[in-house]
Amino acid sequence: MFHKGDYEIILCVKGPIYIQLDQEQYVINAGEVLLIPPFINFFGYKNSTQGVDFYWLHFFQDSKNQKLISKKVI
Repeated sequence: MFHKGDYEIILCVKGPIYIQLDQEQYVINAGEVLLIPPFINFFGYKNSTQGVDFYWLHFFQDSKNQKLISKKVI
């Protein structure tokens, strides 16, 4: 999947969810959030055998001059 200019936030309620962004793989567990920047290819790379529940939303950033870069989970 590829988003054209919008961000996506995935909030995992029940996981794990297995998502790959470009070449980087992530495991998102219950209570964790993943922010997917615009223009990034992403997809599920593994089936979740326990079933999953999650919320997701899309949003746009007004300013083209600001960047949000973080790989750290707080």
